[in-house]
Amino acid sequence: MTIPFQFDESLHVYKVDGMVVPGVTRVIDHAGLTSFENVREDILERRSKLGTIVHACTHFFDEGDLDWMTVAEEAKGYVDSWANLVTELGLKWQRIEFQCVGEIDGMKVGMRPDREGFIFGRLSIVDLKISRQAEPWHAIQTALYALGLPHPMLTTPMARFMARDRYIAKLDEHGKKAKLIPYRARNDADVGRSALAISHWKLSHGKKIEPLELEVAA
Repeated sequence: MTIPFQFDESLHVYKVDGMVVPGVTRVIDHAGLTSFENVREDILERRSKLGTIVHACTHFFDEGDLDWMTVAEEAKGYVDSWANLVTELGLKWQRIEFQCVGEIDGMKVGMRPDREGFIFGRLSIVDLKISRQAEPWHAIQTALYALGLPHPMLTTPMARFMARDRYIAKLDEHGKKAKLIPYRARNDADVGRSALAISHWKLSHGKKIEPLELEVAA
């Protein structure tokens, strides 16, 4: 079952029945699990733009209609990195950047996980990253996706979580095959649920959804 929602692309804000719903990145920010406060604004903007380009190109690649001649030079290595991984493992996706609003313990959350499909025989969620290293909060990001992303047979958050493996794919700027980094800790689900509860509590007490850079670049 999918929840009808509205999405403001310019503000990156989800709404359900006119009420603001936090997105996964905002949940992580509200809970204090990550911060970009000490990163220069020009670097944030540049990485965010690069991340957007890379995500668009990898999306087209996975759908089989990427024109390699249109790939920006600064993005080419990252796209090659992803293409090498997908080709070597023969990956096929059930969902590509599937945007939705999920519900976890009665709390709604907006999300757009990059990929869902089978890896090594297991239903898996994969988020693409151009960052130079994996960050601890990536585990919670993917946990929230696994908890909230609709499943055709499973209705409870923990059942959905347990049915899915979780990875980030760390893309290499020089085109080396992307590295799959797995997250397997069960308590990632507990942290994700707690973070979502904090975010909803803040919203109910007047906290506004602020613009947050690096939405897709992290």
